[in-house]
Amino acid sequence: MYIEHHNREDLHWLLQNCVTTGMGVHEVAGVIGETPELEPHSQWLKQADFRVDDKVFKFGPDSQGQSVYLLFREGRLINHNPDEYRPDEFAAQLRRGS
Repeated sequence: MYIEHHNREDLHWLLQNCVTTGMGVHEVAGVIGETPELEPHSQWLKQADFRVDDKVFKFGPDSQGQSVYLLFREGRLINHNPDEYRPDEFAAQLRRGS
């Protein structure tokens, strides 16, 4: 369970299987089991298709020091792609970023 050990694989399983676009901040926090932090300097996370008033919340860090940043519009999760948290997809993203 993520809340006990902050294991990355547990967090990614929750993000892949239990979190969906449209969920509220508190709903996502309930699934993950922790209170997120509002990221005040989120411009570096936003791309051209996001609005200025979109909010980014940080969950984590996990046991390996990584955090997950989720984007919310009007209190609802947007642009959530559960497939990004599949173990093989995450490893591929890390390789591309290196």
